Amino acid sequence: MRMTSSLFWAAGILVLAIIIHLSYVLFGPRFAMHGFEAEAASYAGGINRMQVLDAAQSAGFFGASSPQAVTAVCAFDLSDGDVMLHAAFSGSPWTLMIYAARGNAIYSVNDAQAGSSEVTIRIRRVTGLTRLLGDDEAGTVNDGWRVETAETRGLAVLWSPIAEPALRRRSEEALRQSYCRPAS
Repeated sequence: MRMTSSLFWAAGILVLAIIIHLSYVLFGPRFAMHGFEAEAASYAGGINRMQVLDAAQSAGFFGASSPQAVTAVCAFDLSDGDVMLHAAFSGSPWTLMIYAARGNAIYSVNDAQAGSSEVTIRIRRVTGLTRLLGDDEAGTVNDGWRVETAETRGLAVLWSPIAEPALRRRSEEALRQSYCRPAS
């Protein structure tokens, strides 16, 4: 009887541990991303706006981020339509990442892939059959690259390392030419 009781409680604890782990894995990234989006929006003064972070903001936003990197963020919302993201860099290496509201990366491009110090991306929401089959506009983009997602919200992060602290101002000025705004 005692062995059966111990086995029952051990199995119950194991099931509870599995439930807690799955809950964290399934729902944790979405809650964390919501916090990142809110923080990015507060830095930028709203949604669909780009903001270059100073070294202290960047360290607070990313934790262990290097002070020898320049970062800009944009929390975007596709509820009212497409968003245009234009990234301008100073010529040093760079990376642009676009994350969905769930925290998964939906797009990434760097200087070597783009072959340029500037890139323009139209972020648009697609759902249902359009998402599965595509649409007629897919091959006729005249305003840059296109990223399609089923998510309504997300976060764009522009990151560029700098070789020495004296170059920070130049990199920040270049990134200030970037924008994130509703497409017209």
